[in-house]
Amino acid sequence: QLSAACGESAKSCRCWPFGSRPTMSDLPFDFFCSELNTGEPQRQLQAVSRMRVICLALGPERTRKHLLTFLQGEMELGKYMDEVLVAIAYNLGRCVEFIGPMAELPCLLKPLEWMCNIEETTVRDEAVSSLNLIGKSMDPEQVKAEFLPIVLSLSKHMEWFTPRVSACGLFPLAMQKLSGDAAASKELREGFKQLGIDETPMVRRAAALQLSDFAKALGEALTTEDLLPLYRTLLSDEQDSVRVNALKSTPAICKLIGSLRKEVLKDNFKKCVGDKSWRVRVACAECIAEVGEGCEGDAEALAEVKDIYCMLQRDHEAEVRIATALRAAGVTAVLGADFGREPIFPILKDLVLDPNSIQRIELAGVLMDMAGPLGKPMALELVFPTVSQLLEGGEENNNVRLLMIGKLAALTDVIGITDAGETRNGLVGLVGRLCQDKNWRVRHSTLTLFPKLAGIMGEAEFSAEFAGQEAGWATDNCALIRTDWLKTIGSVAARFDDPKAWLSKHVLPVLEERKAEKSFQLRAVLLEGASILATLLDEDELQAKLCPHILEMCDDKVPNLRIDAVKCCKNVGKRVGDDWREKLLTKLREKAADDDPDVKFFSNDSIAGITGS
Repeated sequence: QLSAACGESAKSCRCWPFGSRPTMSDLPFDFFCSELNTGEPQRQLQAVSRMRVICLALGPERTRKHLLTFLQGEMELGKYMDEVLVAIAYNLGRCVEFIGPMAELPCLLKPLEWMCNIEETTVRDEAVSSLNLIGKSMDPEQVKAEFLPIVLSLSKHMEWFTPRVSACGLFPLAMQKLSGDAAASKELREGFKQLGIDETPMVRRAAALQLSDFAKALGEALTTEDLLPLYRTLLSDEQDSVRVNALKSTPAICKLIGSLRKEVLKDNFKKCVGDKSWRVRVACAECIAEVGEGCEGDAEALAEVKDIYCMLQRDHEAEVRIATALRAAGVTAVLGADFGREPIFPILKDLVLDPNSIQRIELAGVLMDMAGPLGKPMALELVFPTVSQLLEGGEENNNVRLLMIGKLAALTDVIGITDAGETRNGLVGLVGRLCQDKNWRVRHSTLTLFPKLAGIMGEAEFSAEFAGQEAGWATDNCALIRTDWLKTIGSVAARFDDPKAWLSKHVLPVLEERKAEKSFQLRAVLLEGASILATLLDEDELQAKLCPHILEMCDDKVPNLRIDAVKCCKNVGKRVGDDWREKLLTKLREKAADDDPDVKFFSNDSIAGITGS
């Protein structure tokens, strides 16, 4: 079909230079051109998504001479919508291996440079991303000869601001590649500083966003000498969006300026904490933990970080206080457990317990994460009581409870199983009570904890605490819980020394009891358990205690149960001896003549599965 389509397109396509004739190997390119010329964005996007295949079919020389030339010309004529240009930019960055030797890489740069001038942001961003991807494959000589002129040309384009915005994203890679070239390095530093003080806010915002990566490429000495003044200038910019982007680079700057950290935090960063724009203050909160990491080992700078965090905690805007609280665990890990105990934890706890707090779910997760940085004693004293209060104190937001249950396993690693008080009142007791919760999502989420608890507690203690819960799981009114209990119980048994013996003692009796259930859905638990646990159960136990019930259920009056039964035979038939395998096959051949067509189908399928025919 593709060949036929390519052949048809070759008759009408006029993409070839004068005097040349297409060959059979050129048909994919003709098809590609015809699809792009349809004017239908969806077909154009599909064609562009196959660009790598087309390049492979054409070979390096035709790709360079024909495909790239064609795309460049069509784009300059304005034939493609923005989403098609985005796709072209993305794929050009991933065609490096199809254009020949590394010396030919520059041929990919021209169309991408053109796209860096487009007004649409998504097109420019993708073009910059692809240029950086290609630039990473270049050696320093190529970067200086081909990549650097593009960066400088875009940065000095004064007719419209968009090329200068694109240039901001290219400076870090160019600086990284040319850091050993003094002249080029100086030119790049001067060019970037000019973008940082550009008259257009959009350009300054883009430069501020790249400040962190550019600083990493510069290294310590040049960051302190050249970039620190620009960082300070951007933090005092009249546009709050510029200040926000500059703040994001603070962690990287702090890692590189050594003894100047305290001065920068006190004189520049702290002013932003009191900024009139709440967005700027939120940006301070969002990077405060990383700023602390950047100041690690500098006691004076860390003291400033503590003051800044306390200021953010007391901010009059709820969004700022929430953003600060969301970094509580990270800040505690950097500044120490004592600072986490006071003043961080009390304010975080109040926000989590306040039903009117925004982002309560995320805050509850942070509260759980506080256990690690605080350490075991403080986690037992502060975190666990709050967790118990939220999980059992009538919390109406079940999403909060579900998130906390999902993190209980990590809390267990910190505080242990029985160290939270008496066992019945500690973490184990809490899990046991959650198993009986009225909300099915809470009960279901609790299941995920059992393999972890089994591994920590051991067979004897786990059985003493939770063996009585098995019947409750098996008869839960939620089908998903019944199924996932059977899947989980296998993982639980695998944590013990003798999984088969544990299953025979605690799970097999529960499955056998389901035979007497009035509801066929509960009787089906026996079948599902046999199927899921067949590989884990002792063969003799499986044959003696479950197989007779499976055969009996094959004749149940409910068609759905008969279907489940004959399906179960397929799984069990591979795990039993020859005598029982023949009994199962005999029953399946009988059910292959059942009145219900689905029972017939699955009976034949199970026969084939057991016999291998």
